[in-house]
Amino acid sequence: VKIFWQAVQNLLGTSNHTTKLIGDAIDEDEILGQDLGEMGKARLVSFKIHKLMCATYFGEYEVGADLVEGAMDDIVVQFAGLAMLPMAAFYGGFCCYAAASDKTSGRSKSKRQRYLRGGRKCQKMLKGWTQTFNPNYTHNLKLLVAEEERCHGKAEKAIASYRRAVQWANQQGIMHDQALASERLATLLLEVNNAKSNGSAKGGPRCHADGTAGDADASCDGRREMKDSIKLYRLWGANGKVKASEAMKNKLWGS
Repeated sequence: VKIFWQAVQNLLGTSNHTTKLIGDAIDEDEILGQDLGEMGKARLVSFKIHKLMCATYFGEYEVGADLVEGAMDDIVVQFAGLAMLPMAAFYGGFCCYAAASDKTSGRSKSKRQRYLRGGRKCQKMLKGWTQTFNPNYTHNLKLLVAEEERCHGKAEKAIASYRRAVQWANQQGIMHDQALASERLATLLLEVNNAKSNGSAKGGPRCHADGTAGDADASCDGRREMKDSIKLYRLWGANGKVKASEAMKNKLWGS
């Protein structure tokens, strides 16, 4: 419970950290330094799942991707049959794919391939559970499909898959995952727009405050999606994430 509560505090913005689970509830350094009996192993696995969750929503994808390697097998053993298992597969797959598609990181080809393998493994697990046991994770699976397509440079397919993920999450009332899908859609739309106009991601298209185009050639769909994402995160109560998203929006599209 304390691990979960610390992750919540990070999202609420009442902690000074994003993916580090350090605050009033727990200190991750103490958990990592413990001698591990069976209960200790279960606690460590729970810690990794919640760290994956924070990495997913705060956009620190490489932190999450590095956790996946070697962790998913432990997670399956400790939480077989529990609701945390498909969410762990989603967070793990999402972080792996998003880290692999990050064009600004300069990571090696071998590391990117390792992340892709991790993403595919998690996606396969989630697909099996979704089709066999629980269709409530359909929007998560669609979001992983979008991320995989993005990794392979299939921008138009990824955009369509992101939109389907947004729609499914909205229909199920899962606002935080709708926000996540909208955010990733926003950044891809900006990448596509910049590639077409040979612009820079830092400048972005010229948009009015309401998200409409500031000139005839600029597409501002990305800005609108980002504003929608921030609105949903605010409704969810994740003020820490809202602050991070506002900073991203101002950097990419201007204030």
